[in-house]
Amino acid sequence: MKTVLAMILAAGATQRGVAPREGAMKTVLAMILAAGVGSAATYVISKSPPTKVTEASPDVTPKVKSKPERALITNKSKTSKVETVEPKSETPVAGGLSAEAIIEELIQFKPAADKGRNASLRRLVHHFESLNDMGPAALPAIKVFLAKNQDVEFLRENNPSNEGDRGRGDRGGQGWATLLGGGGRLPEADSLYPASLRLGLFEVARQVGGTEAETILAGVLSQTARGIEVVHLARVLDEMAPGKYRDSILTAAKELLSSPPPAEGSSKLDEMGRNSLFSLLAKYQDKSFADKAQEMLVSTDGRVNNSALSYLTETLKEQSLPLLYKVYKDPSITNAFAKAPVISAALSYVGQHPQADAMFKEMVLDEKNPASRWMAVGSLMRGEELAPETIKARQQLLASVKTDIKDERMTGMMDRVSQELERRLDPNAPPREGGFSIFGGRGGGGGTSGGAPSDGGQTGGKRNSNDQNKKKSGNQPGQPN
Repeated sequence: MKTVLAMILAAGATQRGVAPREGAMKTVLAMILAAGVGSAATYVISKSPPTKVTEASPDVTPKVKSKPERALITNKSKTSKVETVEPKSETPVAGGLSAEAIIEELIQFKPAADKGRNASLRRLVHHFESLNDMGPAALPAIKVFLAKNQDVEFLRENNPSNEGDRGRGDRGGQGWATLLGGGGRLPEADSLYPASLRLGLFEVARQVGGTEAETILAGVLSQTARGIEVVHLARVLDEMAPGKYRDSILTAAKELLSSPPPAEGSSKLDEMGRNSLFSLLAKYQDKSFADKAQEMLVSTDGRVNNSALSYLTETLKEQSLPLLYKVYKDPSITNAFAKAPVISAALSYVGQHPQADAMFKEMVLDEKNPASRWMAVGSLMRGEELAPETIKARQQLLASVKTDIKDERMTGMMDRVSQELERRLDPNAPPREGGFSIFGGRGGGGGTSGGAPSDGGQTGGKRNSNDQNKKKSGNQPGQPN
């Protein structure tokens, strides 16, 4: 008000000394009115009670967000029943949001599917970081939401219109999906954003830490019917209390593998999570599920469960060879590619186990399956640090079958493998530059250059000056550099 009075006096002085400009007094009056309104507004704001987050003002038009990307899943009853939560209207809030309000924002959140996806994901990450910054104060709201057994997934949908965002750092939810799809491997912990709301809240609780957070997560472990959650909770709880929840984790994993919830209403994340449960058992080297896993190894339609296969080979090791050979001979598996992981696992024991050696001989002598023959011979090179006795056993095995091979390409391949095995026996041998190829040519075969499978049946002879002078860009398969 002192400022306003000064302005009035200044205006009066102007009027006495110099002719005022047109409208000067109007301006002064406007200033007086503005000052009065501002003062009243300040009074109202300072004296009014705080606005509640849950009550919308009648003067504000609520903003209604679109339906979540995926319906929310109920797991409390060990089923995959889908429970849909309709979006609620939002109310603007002065200052920071409460934990409950942030979780409500996350329930309604739907990442953009176009080139604006990265910007929307930054907002998603901001919400989770805001919860994390609250510390223990966020835990009650997290507990309430997790008890509802609902979830919202943030995975990118397979849509051609998303091409513009590909390769721009979106290593979050889609990263989880990609990783979990490969033989049911365990997920990484450095995803830029969580694949779902519940998984993100697990991570917030882990970062907050403390007894309350640990208790909340352990409670979810005892109730969830989602494999993906068991896998993530295993990692989180192991970090918070190493070894404390091992038995609970294994029990949950084996229960879900033995009696999975109905597939109806489940998501891609659920499917991949079920596969990764086998990797969880392998991580803890739990062999108690081996018999059940063998029953699940080959389906009635001749498909091989690669997750079960990995679990059996990682836990039983060479004891899995009789089972691997049985699957290899299973007539119900008509797809040769489906047997490739089985063959690869068995041949890693060539030179160490008689059953693997027998399988190797059978494959190499089978002239009707050239691809299997090449795969068997190439398997002798597997292993970065082979024991000398294993190398010698493989050389002897190779020599024992070579006399029965008439195909010059195969014998040339065997010679190159034998020479490379001999080189590995020399502790002073320098590392091979460019790798090694059983077909010779690219990768540095050494010795004679045998024809590759695509060379039309031509066999190579010794290297000549013409071959050596050819440019690398012009080399054909089977020709040396």
